[in-house]
Amino acid sequence: MLASGSAQAAVAAKTNELVATGLDVTVGDQALVDRLTLEIKPHGADVATVCLWNEAAVAKAKAGAAELALPCRAGRMNATVRLREAEPGVVVVTLDLDRDTALAAEDGVRLTALLAGVEEGVAISRSEPWWTRPVFWKQQGFIPDETQLVMARRNVELKSQAKSEAKSARKVEHVVLLPLPAGGAMGWVRGAAVPFSAGGVTVALQAKAAWSLRRGALAVIGAGDSPYDLLTTVVRHGLEAIGKPARLRTEKPYPEPFKRVGFCTWNTLYENQTTQNLMATAKGLADARFPLGFFIIDSGWQPVSAGNFVTSALRGFEADAAKIPNGLKALVSDLRRVTGASWIGVWHTLQGVPGGVDPKSPLAKAEAAHLWQGNLPALVPDPTSDRGAEFFRNYYKVLRAADVDLVKVDFQNWTESYVAGRVPLFQALNQSVTNFHAAAFEAFGDRVINCMSMGQNTLFSLRSTNVVRNSLDYLLPAGPIGHRRHMLNNIFNALLVSQVAYPDFDMWESYGSFAQAHSVLRALGGGPVYITGNVAKQDWALLRRLILADGTVLRTDGPVLPTRDALFADAAQVPVPLKGFARIGAAGVIGAFNTLENGGSVAGVVRPRDVEGMQGDRFAVFEHFSRRLVVAGSNDAIPTRLGPDRPELFLVVPIDRGFAPFGLLDKYLSPRTIRTQKIAGNTLTVELIEGGRFGAYVDGSPRSVTVDGAVVQPVLRDGWVQIDVAPNPVRPHTITIAR
Repeated sequence: MLASGSAQAAVAAKTNELVATGLDVTVGDQALVDRLTLEIKPHGADVATVCLWNEAAVAKAKAGAAELALPCRAGRMNATVRLREAEPGVVVVTLDLDRDTALAAEDGVRLTALLAGVEEGVAISRSEPWWTRPVFWKQQGFIPDETQLVMARRNVELKSQAKSEAKSARKVEHVVLLPLPAGGAMGWVRGAAVPFSAGGVTVALQAKAAWSLRRGALAVIGAGDSPYDLLTTVVRHGLEAIGKPARLRTEKPYPEPFKRVGFCTWNTLYENQTTQNLMATAKGLADARFPLGFFIIDSGWQPVSAGNFVTSALRGFEADAAKIPNGLKALVSDLRRVTGASWIGVWHTLQGVPGGVDPKSPLAKAEAAHLWQGNLPALVPDPTSDRGAEFFRNYYKVLRAADVDLVKVDFQNWTESYVAGRVPLFQALNQSVTNFHAAAFEAFGDRVINCMSMGQNTLFSLRSTNVVRNSLDYLLPAGPIGHRRHMLNNIFNALLVSQVAYPDFDMWESYGSFAQAHSVLRALGGGPVYITGNVAKQDWALLRRLILADGTVLRTDGPVLPTRDALFADAAQVPVPLKGFARIGAAGVIGAFNTLENGGSVAGVVRPRDVEGMQGDRFAVFEHFSRRLVVAGSNDAIPTRLGPDRPELFLVVPIDRGFAPFGLLDKYLSPRTIRTQKIAGNTLTVELIEGGRFGAYVDGSPRSVTVDGAVVQPVLRDGWVQIDVAPNPVRPHTITIAR
């Protein structure tokens, strides 16, 4: 059940008493939005026209139905807004026009309303065309433009079914609003002025170019108890309403290379990606005996024209001969041999390089049929048709011939600069991403990292790839504030990104004062873990907390998300911990971070219930850094106090028949080191993936403990049973504990 009321609540609408052009929409016995108005702005018009509702149709809508058709008239145009209850409490809003209509490039359609009863929320908004960030608000009117997702909280009254009960109970309910693209335009939310209120929201269709619309879904809005279930449901119905140009993250496999730890050369070499520098980096990794899974050659390996990073243009598919004289194939072979990495990848952008393809280059001549002249001087793979896919197919033939295994495709939403005023924003990026995905799937399968692609037009185009960079670059902006924003943005951006892909929290340096916090963030993320920077400075011991001996990343079941009590708290400005949770089978993990921008300490509490969906009455809770172990009920508060930039990591394991096994305590995600576990009578049997210090909570003193059949004497303290299991040779071990 997502919303209060009956299993099929039904949608109803009536004219607002204060605003004649506005409708109040309810689902079951709960208000969803108030004063809903529609404005349409045809191409060439100076102002938008408010659509006047058909009074007879609105009168019929008072009774409620699974779908309402609400006709209105805007000038000479007839329109119909359809409200369809896709699931209880979740409504898809669709607009029908009586004919295909050319609309204004900006705000061609505006749907404005007051989110009923909403008191506070968070907006996931574009800070730039390619990155998003959370914005916390107390009034709807302050939601920024280009918002991609709105989550909010409200108190609703539960009407008693019994006539004898005089009082009505209240409960907290969550609201999610997801704007949708239509007719090639993007859907954005922003704050709006709504008569007789403190402000509402507008869903606006933005094409930034000539476009037209006959029919399109505008938004999905829902209300329900669980913000996480509600969000997934809203996104699923949103994708279905627009023809499912993307698939959900859970419908796609996790790419094989990112199951292992990796290295990327950007912060190590920046654009000095020469054979000499790359091989020196590889040797440093080899000398450290670090079990590398993948290695990415970042920007600087390609042949480009003169210019800076964003203006130089691509001149060929092969490597820059001056930097890599023996060619890409020889370099890839040497990197693979020295590092031991199974996968070697390269960086490029959706335009080839940010500056596109040099019009004077032999490459431009060879690929002329597949390139397009946009606003900027250089050429780009055609964003108006599937001809652009041939550019990538030809590119990837060269890369595959050099034994490249994966690609990081950057600057995706940068293409908006090339198409603005020429091609509608969603149409252009959807076509571009579809083109490169088709070619990449043939060459690399799903071995792709999508980057600078956090706009709706790219996120909602992900059919075959399943990893997306989730924030602005690590170390940008420079200094402590950059690190703190990186953590806050990643956990909140994951709300939307995790619906369609695994969030990539970016490469990072495992040294420096922020390394510990970054390492915990990656442990929780569920996505790729890869490092960068000075190889000689890396903290290999810190990194090994994230991985098994063979370099396999210990991953959560799904991406980290903000806990319920952190959803609407701005931990950058308020002295409370930023908390994120994830699951590891029956266990859970909670990360607490200090992201306060003024650098002070923060304090709060952690509760087992912070891990959404945890089952059980009693839990053993272990904090990784302090080694504290407490037994707590689901709602019991465990204090946490964090100094500047300090993290805490809590493992939460249900106590089952007196046992709570944690796994290897030297790993962040220790329960993931348990291959199998079972309880028979008063005996716990655990199979570990490899050796190390094993820990478990046990009610009372154990009668006996064995490792691989041999009786051992464990370390016993306050319910802890800790056992040192030989880590070498690396092999599984079986532990039994009898009570």
